[in-house]
Amino acid sequence: MKSRILAISGSSRRGSLNAKLLDLAVSGAQRPGYSFLTRRLRVAHLYEADWEAEHAQLRRELRLLVAEPHGLSIAFPEHNGGYTALLKNSIDWISPPEEYEKLEGSVFLGKLAAVMSA
Repeated sequence: MKSRILAISGSSRRGSLNAKLLDLAVSGAQRPGYSFLTRRLRVAHLYEADWEAEHAQLRRELRLLVAEPHGLSIAFPEHNGGYTALLKNSIDWISPPEEYEKLEGSVFLGKLAAVMSA
C-alpha cells in the first residue's frame, strides 16, 4: 500500500514562492511507495456558524481531503511572524469533529506533517 501525502500551499498569490517551494519539495520527495496530491488554498471564509450551515458539504469535502492521506506537507509565507489568515481559516474549518461523520476527532490527529516557508 502506498503512503499518501497531501501537499498544501497556504498562499493564494499567483507565482507564490511557497507554492514553488512545495512543488520542488514534492518533486524531490518522489519515492516508490509514496503518492502526493498537491492542492492550493484559494479562499477560506471566516469561521462562522451561519455560513458553515449553508456550506456543510464543502466543509465535509475539505475534511475528507485532509483525513484520507497519511501525512501532510504545508508551505506558507510568514505574515506578521505567523502563518497566513488563509491557512488559519482553512484549519478552523477542517479541524472540529462532527458527530454525524464517520471521522472521529480532528482529522489532524496522528498525522505526520512537514511545514516549510520561503
